[in-house]
Order: sequence, then C-alpha cells, then structure tokens
Amino acid sequence: MRKIVCIVSLLIVFGCMPNPDIPPSESTMDFYNTPLPVREQKFKTYSLDEQYKVLIYGIQARHPPDGAVVLWFAEEGLNVIPFLIDKLRVTQDERTIYAIIRVFSTMALKRRYDFSKDQEILTLLDQKAQGIQGIGKDAVLRMISQVRTREFVPLPRQDFGLPLKKKEHLDSSIPVK
Repeated sequence: MRKIVCIVSLLIVFGCMPNPDIPPSESTMDFYNTPLPVREQKFKTYSLDEQYKVLIYGIQARHPPDGAVVLWFAEEGLNVIPFLIDKLRVTQDERTIYAIIRVFSTMALKRRYDFSKDQEILTLLDQKAQGIQGIGKDAVLRMISQVRTREFVPLPRQDFGLPLKKKEHLDSSIPVK
C-alpha cells in the first residue's frame, strides 16, 4: 500500500508540474483568478507575450487544459503566426511544441490561415514532430494532419488505450465479422 501511495504521489508531483521555462506570471495568475465570463475580454487586452504566457500555462499547468485560450489565440490568425513560429523554432520542450501546434491546428480548422500553402511552416512542424519522444507524439501528428488538410481528424479509441471492439466499427457500411 505504501508503494502505491508513493508512486501516485510522485506522479502527481512530477506529472502536473508546469513548464519551468515559463513560470506563471502575475498577469497569468490574475487571469485565472478572474471569473470565466470576463476572461476573454481580459485576454484580448494583454500583449502578445502575455497572451502566450497564459496560453502555455493554460495548456501545461491547468487540468483540464484550457481550450478556450487556444481558441482565442487561434482567432488572431495571421497576426500571431510569426510570433509562434519564432517560439517554435527555439523550443525543444515537447509540451510547448504541442501547445503551439494545437493553436495552428485550431487556426486551420477555424479557417484562420491556410497552412497548406506555406511549405516552410509545414516543414518546421514536421521537424519538431520528429523530435517528440513522449506519449503526445500521436496527438501532434494528428494535429499536423489537421493543419495540412484543414479537416478534423478524430482520435481513434486506441489512442486512449481502449481497443476498438468489433461491434463499434467506425464505418457502419463495412460488415463486422
């Protein structure tokens, strides 16, 4: 029993730590202490750098990750792409790579930018995805596919560790054996 408690405690402590490269700033903490209905207006008043800090903190330290911040950041479209590309080029942190690609995926799905016409960005995304060793690699590759096609790519159930049952086949027109 002690071993289980120790293992769970270690997982909680080390699995839920925010990125040490971007500690929560005062404005980030102020943002998350603000009531939800007011957050979007507050987010839009921040500088791009402060919005980025809120984004990274919201993805890496909030549980569940803050998808609203991803959407608000993605709505800026072309205005934030050069900033995010600069951040992506210099980071090696897999969680930061994931967060930035998640914004790009949301931009593509919301039709804020057509990445399929920007081979330089697509090449950079592929390079960053190759360097990912963690369990998020499949999610990053799925999001890059969404960036390329601007179409939603659902996660297969296997990505959650649940095998697909025969009777739950995704395409009902294919006979189940």
